[in-house]
Amino acid sequence: MAKKSKAKIAAIRQALQELEDQGRLVPAAVVEAAADPGSVLHDQFEWNDSIAAQKFRLTQAEGLIRRVRIQIRHHRVRYVIPGYVRDTTTTEAGMISLTAGDFSRIDAENSVEAELARLRGNIVRSRGVVCALDQKYPAWGLLEYFEAQLLEIVLGPSAHPRPSTSSGAEAGAPAPS
Repeated sequence: MAKKSKAKIAAIRQALQELEDQGRLVPAAVVEAAADPGSVLHDQFEWNDSIAAQKFRLTQAEGLIRRVRIQIRHHRVRYVIPGYVRDTTTTEAGMISLTAGDFSRIDAENSVEAELARLRGNIVRSRGVVCALDQKYPAWGLLEYFEAQLLEIVLGPSAHPRPSTSSGAEAGAPAPS
């Protein structure tokens, strides 16, 4: 897809905001609005049903591949993990089996780097979401809570014990609204 101008991105954002219902945006409403050839959203969709159907089937195939899981044990810990990971040996789209794939050391290292890049991206995205919520609701301490949870994930629960309140709720947890 070609790079969009700032004006085009702003127009798309505005069109999507106009489709919101009390802040909620429903994909079906977006498609319905985009069906109008005069909509700024129109060219963001594939309207040729043959092409769209094939793309959808590819998306379904990717989902099917992602649903395959395997179990492994490592140091008494059982992991349920994807059976296939992105094939980093080629620039073409594809997956490689963790059990049947023939990995060289460099291929395995590239797969590890791809997992770490995905993790970094998810952390950056999540931290941004939490920062936005923390700015909106500063008294709730969401960023501090998020960072403590990340630390617990990385170090394990015993490395970062959380004090609890007398009611048994976690200290620092966001207050229910």
